[in-house]
Amino acid sequence: MIKLIYKTWDSIFDNSDVNTMFNFSLTIYLRVFYSSFSLKKPSMKTESNAWITLGIKTSCKRKRDPCLLSRISNDSKLKNCYKLYCKILSNVVKELKSTAIVDCEFR
Repeated sequence: MIKLIYKTWDSIFDNSDVNTMFNFSLTIYLRVFYSSFSLKKPSMKTESNAWITLGIKTSCKRKRDPCLLSRISNDSKLKNCYKLYCKILSNVVKELKSTAIVDCEFR
């Protein structure tokens, strides 16, 4: 707020065109705003996803179709099939994650 008070606004009002005046004032406001608030930089993840195989990626992509069908449909067999697929996939992912962690510890 203090930065806006100390800005010279004379150059804005020298012009008679309303659009130009607005653009100048917006430019000044945005400069002050961006200089007052720093941008957050995302932290880099150090986790390795080497354990994710092509089969897991394919299974995760294929899981989407039964998911959409089970939402629309009231078929209990389809919903049970989807739940079983998810359970098997999550068990496979857990197993691969645990073996990947053990492999990293022994290296």
